[in-house]
Amino acid sequence: GFRVQHCQPWVRSALVALPLASNPMGMKYCFALQSLGVETIPAGVHTHNFPPARVVQTLLEGSVEFLVARPLEAELYGRLAKSLHGKQVEDILGVLVTGEVCSPARMRALQAFYPNAVIRSVYGLTELNSGLFSCSHGAYHFVANGQTLIELDGLDRQMRADVYFTVLRPDTRVIRYRTGDVGRLIS
Repeated sequence: GFRVQHCQPWVRSALVALPLASNPMGMKYCFALQSLGVETIPAGVHTHNFPPARVVQTLLEGSVEFLVARPLEAELYGRLAKSLHGKQVEDILGVLVTGEVCSPARMRALQAFYPNAVIRSVYGLTELNSGLFSCSHGAYHFVANGQTLIELDGLDRQMRADVYFTVLRPDTRVIRYRTGDVGRLIS
């Protein structure tokens, strides 16, 4: 078993600017950050009470240290801060981007807008509508959404192998993820 120690977060406050109504992704990050003891503002990109101008103002006030957003919106907030206020967003210590693939050029742009931030892209398995589901017998089964191919790679003598997901969507390139899980082939 594991023993998880609670550690102090390296940031005290965060703003999650992800969809909060139609997509549970934003709420997932809100709850995760709150469970770590981070004061979290659920801004959402589709809420009328938190439009982009207010997100930018909140970031420039220094009242938050961590931003969770899609790459395009994170760059938009940085551009607005620079063009409207003539400032870089210097108080942000971390930016977590998710929701779409973040190119090296966009990562460089984000670093220019958020010069003191550690910027990480976590686009990956969190975006997929497929995965492991438990059954009443205590086993886990892979269920796909029709856009994801599930593979076992590197089968050993015990019929165990690494689990890979390959996303097959016409609007993106083929993306293959090693999940970090080990699956066992049962006949």
